[in-house]
Amino acid sequence: MTYAINHADIDLLRSAGVSEDDITHSVHVAEKALEIAHRIGGRNIHQELVGRGGLFHDLGTSKTHEMEHGKIGAELGCKIGLPREICDIMEKHIRGGLAEAEANELGLPVKDYT
Repeated sequence: MTYAINHADIDLLRSAGVSEDDITHSVHVAEKALEIAHRIGGRNIHQELVGRGGLFHDLGTSKTHEMEHGKIGAELGCKIGLPREICDIMEKHIRGGLAEAEANELGLPVKDYT
């Protein structure tokens, strides 16, 4: 199944307070993620999860651009009813996924973000 970015999701980012620059970035991330997913697995990859995960990955930038924006975004995502898998992407995307020791070093809640 092919997935296309839904304008309602972009409106959701706007209503959450994400800046237009961050929305543009997130759209580019989603498009690139979908391009890669299509190239490597096509229909065998959950296209909607890839696309929406890319689109919402920086939801937390509505509050901060600091390292904790991933965790904040995941919390916001859960509050507005996004699927847990998308919230997990938001929480874990920082620095490409962190091991527990790295999270501790950066002052993030200690867990494996990989």
